[in-house]
Amino acid sequence: MAVLISCILGHANALRQAKALGDELVVGVVSDEEIIANKGPPVLPMEERLALVSGLKWVDEVIANAPYGGVQLPSNS
Repeated sequence: MAVLISCILGHANALRQAKALGDELVVGVVSDEEIIANKGPPVLPMEERLALVSGLKWVDEVIANAPYGGVQLPSNS
C-alpha cells in the first residue's frame, strides 16, 4: 500500500508542477485496455484514476481514453 500511495503522490506532485507552467492543465487518462497492451495490468481501474485526477485542484480538465503516448497540444504563442 505504501508503494501505491507514493506513486499517487508522485504523480500528483508532477501535475502540480505542470500546472505552475501555464494557466490551464488538461490531463489525459489512458484506458485500462491501452495500459494492459503497453505495460500490463493497471494498478487502479480507469474509473478510479479518473476520479483521483478529477479531484486534484490543479487539474482543469480530464480527458478519458487518452492515447497511451499522449498528445502534443498546439502552443498559444
